[in-house]
Amino acid sequence: MSKQSYETSFGNAVYDSFEIAFNEKQFNEKIYETVAKRFSNEEWEFALVEGLKSILPEPIIVERTGGKSEALHGTDILIRLPGLLGFQYLIAIQVKDYFGKVGKDPIKQISKADNYWNNENCKVVDKYVIITKANKDDNERIIENQNGVKIIFINEVKELLSIIGKAYLGFDAIRI
Repeated sequence: MSKQSYETSFGNAVYDSFEIAFNEKQFNEKIYETVAKRFSNEEWEFALVEGLKSILPEPIIVERTGGKSEALHGTDILIRLPGLLGFQYLIAIQVKDYFGKVGKDPIKQISKADNYWNNENCKVVDKYVIITKANKDDNERIIENQNGVKIIFINEVKELLSIIGKAYLGFDAIRI
């Protein structure tokens, strides 16, 4: 799919969800359900990049970094926050379209971000693993072994999509 069709598809998912659901809980569930039907695997990366761009103000940069070089840095999405004199603070995100129990591999992958991205002009200040379909309750083991990585499970994904959806529609959503 092209970048334009990802943007259009995500926008359509937001609008379709809002038409059907009028209360907060229904909107959270419906937007997640609609987005999950339209995006799978690495397509989530494109959807989340577009969504994060809609809630994070300039000059913050959100970019997809997944692909061939991902094996080196373990990062699907990189958020660049400006510092002083050209310095940048980075938030590295690994996205997994997993359900059920999740192994340690996502933590190992995103942990590569520090060595790859940190240099005299950049510093990784936060690392996330977004697991689109897995429940926190089913994954106590990965939670115990986070090693400083924040994990976002399905309920938090629904909340994030709700915030993005409201911002996309022009509502006063809580900004991250």
